[in-house]
Amino acid sequence: MTLSGCLGTRHLKDGEKLLYSQAIDAPRHINEDEMRGLYTQHANRRILGLPLAPLVSIYYMGYRKYDQEKFIRKREAFEKKYDQKIADATSQRKIDRYLFRKQKKVAKMNSFIENGNLYMQWGEPLSIYDSSQIQLTRERFQSYLFSKGYFKNKVSDRTFDKSKFVRVRYLVNPGKAYFIDSLFYDVEDTAIFRIINNNVDKSFLKKGTRYDQDNFTKERERIDLMLKDHGYFDFSRQYIDYTMDTTFRSPDRRVAVIISIRDPARRGYHKKFQIDTVTFTTDVGKTIPGVTRHRRTYRDVHYKYYDDNYKLKILNQRVFVRPEDLYSRTKTLDTQRQLGNVDAFKFVNINYDTSDGKFIANIFASPASRYEWTNEAGVNVTQGFPGPFYGISFKKRNIFRGMETFDMSGRFGFEGVASATESQNFYKSTAATLNASLSFPQFIWFFKERRRIKFAAYNPKTRITTGYTYNDRPEYRRTYVSANAAYNWQTRNRASYSSAPRTSYSFTPLSVVVISTANLSPEFERLLQTQDSLGNNALINSFRPSFVNSVMFGITWNLNDYGNNEFTSSFVRLQFESGGTLWNFFDPKFLADWGLQHYKYLRLGLDLRRVNPVDKTRVFRMKSFSLPVAAIVSGHGARAVWVRAHCRHG
Repeated sequence: MTLSGCLGTRHLKDGEKLLYSQAIDAPRHINEDEMRGLYTQHANRRILGLPLAPLVSIYYMGYRKYDQEKFIRKREAFEKKYDQKIADATSQRKIDRYLFRKQKKVAKMNSFIENGNLYMQWGEPLSIYDSSQIQLTRERFQSYLFSKGYFKNKVSDRTFDKSKFVRVRYLVNPGKAYFIDSLFYDVEDTAIFRIINNNVDKSFLKKGTRYDQDNFTKERERIDLMLKDHGYFDFSRQYIDYTMDTTFRSPDRRVAVIISIRDPARRGYHKKFQIDTVTFTTDVGKTIPGVTRHRRTYRDVHYKYYDDNYKLKILNQRVFVRPEDLYSRTKTLDTQRQLGNVDAFKFVNINYDTSDGKFIANIFASPASRYEWTNEAGVNVTQGFPGPFYGISFKKRNIFRGMETFDMSGRFGFEGVASATESQNFYKSTAATLNASLSFPQFIWFFKERRRIKFAAYNPKTRITTGYTYNDRPEYRRTYVSANAAYNWQTRNRASYSSAPRTSYSFTPLSVVVISTANLSPEFERLLQTQDSLGNNALINSFRPSFVNSVMFGITWNLNDYGNNEFTSSFVRLQFESGGTLWNFFDPKFLADWGLQHYKYLRLGLDLRRVNPVDKTRVFRMKSFSLPVAAIVSGHGARAVWVRAHCRHG
């Protein structure tokens, strides 16, 4: 009786039974997670597998109070109310506002009418056992197994009926799989056949592999995208057909596959499209009555604009579609992506005009706002004590007409922090930061324009950054002044057609930090000396007035679009840092005159992360491992080598 009440079976009508659970009994090599996604009917969700279904209770709590006619009357009242307001409105602005409110109210009422009240939408009704749905699920399982190469599969079900509950178990016998034995191509167009044959090593269909319908879909997509990179602008997947012969060597369960590419019926052949003209409108959405846009041609690209806001020499580096080139889908997407990466435009669209026998590439860009301000204020609670803060950021785009971006941000606040020298004591800490950076959408170096155009495909950026940090506590007052210049670029995996960069590089030829510490309290000095005597010399060194410079190089690999919830992906970051490199060329004696300590050191950092989705419904697992390794070559205090490792599973 208690079990029935917890599962909501009191809501069953005469002759109805509750679908309590479903299970699949299949060989280990069959993916049961994918098959569970084919259920046409699902049992009610329970807490940790226990006979507790709170969502059912929530649903029927709302069902008892639900009155559909009430929501219908409310919808009609809202429609009448806002129709009257729209009729009485005296401006288009008010009309638009009333239309928006009306649509929002009506949509909300329609949701209640179609899906029930909030309790009904939050909960779920009883899952009533339906034998016809079980039959449909079996048919889905059979179709799924057939698509995976198990052509002679058998699926049956067994039901366990007890009182008001039904348990269903599906018995899956996939049989023996069929394998691809031979691949044949039926392509009349010799140019297309040559392209396919030259790239056959990238095919998803391989001899000796199990028949899998997903691979046929992927292969159709691969051929379509590959041909569109070779000038076939209007090629479509509908021209690709497959013919399978399962009688080929039938005793051995072999499949012969014929891949056919048909010619279009109207034209009779597949046409290669060559770009005649490239036009680039840099200020779409802007209109000046009575004024036409200026026109200028640079490196065969025709630019149109009202105001000459961009240096075409730099803008042109991010345009990869050129007159007299064959159409390429990849170059089109790269142009759109790289123009978007410079953070100068709100959107970038590219279309092709085939009218009048011409093939014209039109690039339309809408410039982003040149200035941006952001203000932030709030309260941080640290160690149980609130501390107010205020932050501001400013951005200016296209500062030198070369799509540069200048960013400045600052933050000032107070925090309650624990004393470093006394337990149970808390003090006020004052913290302030000011950072500024200037980004260029190219490498700032003595490269010729042809080399700059070649580098543009890798999203090159040069970033110069300066910063100031101030921290005032009762034990000390410390300031940091930093400056660095970095080069960043990226590469993508062309075969994946993913927008996410596969490999990112960062090279920082110069990084300088000046650390100044004052007002050290006697208690805190004793603490630093005690830690130094115990071997923790890194702590005391971090509080010495210092001049630190370094050169850094880092590589980040993004494998399989890290962070996705569908398949396994990985993230790897490797960074090498050489500190004190300047002192190989300059004498650091002047630093001693200024009371500053200097160091020479080497540091290697490794960060590994991996995401393994458990299934489509459960939370995926994450693993991370970091290993920073450093060695002080020279500096104040004893030489040291340290290794820190961190491993986390979740």
